[in-house]
Amino acid sequence: EAEQADIRAELLALLEDDYERLQALNLRQLHFHLPNNVSFLRFHRPEQFGDDLTDVRYSVRMTNETQQPVTGFEEGRIFNGFRYVFPLFYEEQHIGSVEVSVSFSALQEDMSQLFPGGVTFVIKSEVVGATVFESEQDNYVLSDISANYAYDRGVLDAYENEELPWETIEAINAALPDDITTRMDEGNSFALAVNAGSQDYVVTFLAVNNVEGSHVAYVV
Repeated sequence: EAEQADIRAELLALLEDDYERLQALNLRQLHFHLPNNVSFLRFHRPEQFGDDLTDVRYSVRMTNETQQPVTGFEEGRIFNGFRYVFPLFYEEQHIGSVEVSVSFSALQEDMSQLFPGGVTFVIKSEVVGATVFESEQDNYVLSDISANYAYDRGVLDAYENEELPWETIEAINAALPDDITTRMDEGNSFALAVNAGSQDYVVTFLAVNNVEGSHVAYVV
């Protein structure tokens, strides 16, 4: 443990400046794992390490099992993200894995520039409850669309849209039909016409599956 603590400190010092620069490009996480899927160093939470990710992080487990990269959306112990997990080798020996992930905020920025209207993101509340550390649950807030889904607080904080301010988003959500939760729980993409404040809107729900192929979220 003492040797690992020294290596952890060296690794943090080596890459800390790079991590800070990459955060400006919406990189959310840089995370190193041991070959047995134990968290070694989270740059976003350096003080939290040593927990076994085998049962909660499919992408990490599969990367270390197959020694092949795994990419896709996945909830984590602290944040969700679109993840890129790579095996690590030293002198041809498998020594663990490393991941980088970007938050939905990165996609939100690009989509807001490409399309009119507003873009947001909700994730299943049960996924958050089952995966995220209890101390990190406040990274999420219950959605006003459905109690079965939660907003990523970081996405809410990053929302800026003069054309469709958040107050308008709230009015649109309030006008969604009563069976919206049932529709969302089916896990399919769909679109609805909604009238809010004497204005007609189209609300599109784009289903997001995780790395295991299970429906876990929507881009709205």
